[in-house]
Amino acid sequence: MKEQQRLEKVLNEAYKSVQHEISSLTGATIVLSEPQFSIQSKEDSFDSISSKQVCSKIDVRGDIEGDGCLLVPLKDAIRLGGILIMLPESELSGFVSSENFSDEIQDSYGEIANIAAGAYSKSFEDLYPKACRLIRKEQEVIAPAKVDIESDSPVKNQNYFLSRQVITINGTEGGEMILMLPAATFGLGDVQADTVQPKAEEAAEAAEEQVQAPPAEPSVAEDSSEDAAEQEPVVAEQDNSNCLPYNPKNVERLDKVIEGAQTLLAEEVSGLIGAQLSLAGHSCEFMTKEDLLENLNGQQVVATIDARGDLEGEGALFVELKGAIRLGGTLIMLPQTELEEVVGRSEYSEETEDSYGEIANIIAGSYSKAFEDLYPKNCRLIRKEQEVVTPVKLNLEDEKPLPNQLYYVVKNAMTLDGADCGELVLALPALAFGIVAPDEKPTVKAEEEKSKVEITKKAPKDSSEADTEGGVDTGVSEKPATPAFDSENQKAKVDKLLDICKEKMQEEVTAMLGTDVKLSSVSNRIIGKEEFFFDHVSGKQILAHVDITGEIEGKSYLYVGIKDAIRIGGILIMLPPNELEVHISEEEYSDDINDAYAEIANIISGVYSGVFEEQYSKKIRFVRKELENIAPMKVEVGSAEPMPDDKYYLHCLNINIHGKDLGELQMVIPAKILQLENLGQKQTVQQEDETAAPKSEQKQPSEYRKQPDEAAAVTPPAGKSRNREGVSYYDVIVIGNNSFEIQKISSVLSGKGLVVRQLSFKDNVNNYINSNVKAVFLVMQEVNELGFGIAIKIASSCSKPLIAAGSDWTRTKVIKAVKYGVRDILLTPATDQDIIEKLENNLVQLAA
Repeated sequence: MKEQQRLEKVLNEAYKSVQHEISSLTGATIVLSEPQFSIQSKEDSFDSISSKQVCSKIDVRGDIEGDGCLLVPLKDAIRLGGILIMLPESELSGFVSSENFSDEIQDSYGEIANIAAGAYSKSFEDLYPKACRLIRKEQEVIAPAKVDIESDSPVKNQNYFLSRQVITINGTEGGEMILMLPAATFGLGDVQADTVQPKAEEAAEAAEEQVQAPPAEPSVAEDSSEDAAEQEPVVAEQDNSNCLPYNPKNVERLDKVIEGAQTLLAEEVSGLIGAQLSLAGHSCEFMTKEDLLENLNGQQVVATIDARGDLEGEGALFVELKGAIRLGGTLIMLPQTELEEVVGRSEYSEETEDSYGEIANIIAGSYSKAFEDLYPKNCRLIRKEQEVVTPVKLNLEDEKPLPNQLYYVVKNAMTLDGADCGELVLALPALAFGIVAPDEKPTVKAEEEKSKVEITKKAPKDSSEADTEGGVDTGVSEKPATPAFDSENQKAKVDKLLDICKEKMQEEVTAMLGTDVKLSSVSNRIIGKEEFFFDHVSGKQILAHVDITGEIEGKSYLYVGIKDAIRIGGILIMLPPNELEVHISEEEYSDDINDAYAEIANIISGVYSGVFEEQYSKKIRFVRKELENIAPMKVEVGSAEPMPDDKYYLHCLNINIHGKDLGELQMVIPAKILQLENLGQKQTVQQEDETAAPKSEQKQPSEYRKQPDEAAAVTPPAGKSRNREGVSYYDVIVIGNNSFEIQKISSVLSGKGLVVRQLSFKDNVNNYINSNVKAVFLVMQEVNELGFGIAIKIASSCSKPLIAAGSDWTRTKVIKAVKYGVRDILLTPATDQDIIEKLENNLVQLAA
């Protein structure tokens, strides 16, 4: 450590001298940040650097000898060299942006590197106990990612002591100036190039290459281990000859390329089309083809991308159709008004398609340039054919537009001169880039579901028979496809389409009314007829009957409060504000207003038609029919009017017109049409089986009343471990999805000396419930089937008091909660007294 401290002391003083000498030579203001020190291998040193560097070799001479180097980012070296030869700023900026390291600039930067080496030498002469000089030798431009670690270029493969400093030139912050000194020379280790051991991932990479290079059988014969025997068939099954061997570092290397490509891509496209393209929200994640397609919104222009060079694979570039039209239209210089029109109509002409194709070429070229500069292997991305697709309608098993495999997906939000262009999504084949091992490749969801069905088949015979007798399809039949249908996954797909409907509805109704319309607070859930009319809606409603036609036939129902329908219709026929307010207050729904609102209902049903016709798995349309006035409290549940007693999926939106909050717009669609009729069915089956026994012991919440001896009820037993991390002891479990109320309840209970464990709905509550737990609080953001499903799990795993907390309780919901095992109800937002009182009442009853 003393040797390292001495070296750090020298370099801490030296950088001030380097800063002064370079400033004096160039006449510029050069500022170096305080150095950061580390000892790293050659590989780690160059892996930590992303941009091109000017590498000046440094010889250490005197009582100690060795070889090192001084690294400065290419653009900073060009700027320093250009300043020294007094290039005009405009000309210098051009050299920097194009990375033009001309002979003249190279020579002038060489003088600066000489000055820096001399300044370091002076500090060593003054402060270091041994004679030591740093001599600047030849220099070259290098791409760190392409440095061969095993070679002696630009430096030997050994450990280095690194000094890193951010360099600022005339107030503009640049990259890092890095001095690499041989660690062994300064007594900081004696690891030499010929004794450096390959890292674990390098050994794995070498082994992988040996498996791939020779024929498969000899490789297995040479490796007698069980792992090799198991993995060999996987390698043989897939053609990985043009893929990189798996290496965890490959992800970091690829991420550097992606980051480097972002700025270059924006600059290149902006320069081509003459408008400012901005990228934001950069993210990278692994996705199967199914996940990728599910996460794409609306119609997409997909361009096939081939990776070529030292590795080969197929990927794709996705851009939302309207974004591609805006980009292509800007390139062919459409007038702004015409551009907005074609974007609004999603008019993708041949000319626009060709121009967008040029932009896709530029995007692929930008990534290729980044690979050339920053990636250790040769790799080019080549844009091939392109087409317009609707992701939800693509077949997973088709090889077009991209194979069914695992991808590394890069997403960026795009804007062009401030106008939204949607997401730019690049899917790179994960296996080709060696960022996933062939035998670790995640399966697609279809295969996962198949596995789940096979597991279900192995369930105990008696439980399977019981379910079959009860008329419930558990997936034990010979046709596993039906029980394997993922209702939650289907819900996510439908919700995404409904969210698109909301945005389009907002846009089109705004245009129709000529005033600002906002739709917010989307709530999508399963609901029954009784719950809808008696618990959900209030006040008179205008119902627009909407027929569903196409591959599926049926009816849906659009409800809006009568006052909101009057306001919407009145605005459309331009009633004077005072007259409109009179109509609203008196609920005067005239024929003129009815006709006007009917036009808006047409617009809304047309939006649903457009979205579902294009993007739903079944081609369906929504056709607005007759309107009628409904009084919800007068509806008979058993009748077929105004809609049958069935299970529905409710799409509920809050309306705001011209800054004024109104009521709700509610589209009610039969659940079976959306393939959501079985949503929550598993929880219902569990409830019937698991809550049957304790049902007789359950009490209505209204039966509970405050009991004496409150202090005794909440005092935890002495001598118990309160290990929060080890989960060895908890008094109360608080689980839910309302973080504010969870925190409040936990804080109140902790203040009473109780040990509280907070869980989310994603956690397995059964792992935390034991004999020490006194009670469980179930805290719901919205009282719905999701919370009731959790209640069933809790009630089935323990007999502890279950207290359900929520804000939107109704008589129906309370009855259902008690049926599912809830002992008591807490209305939120709750006071401290309410929380303590609920707990104490239930603990006293439990003791009794």
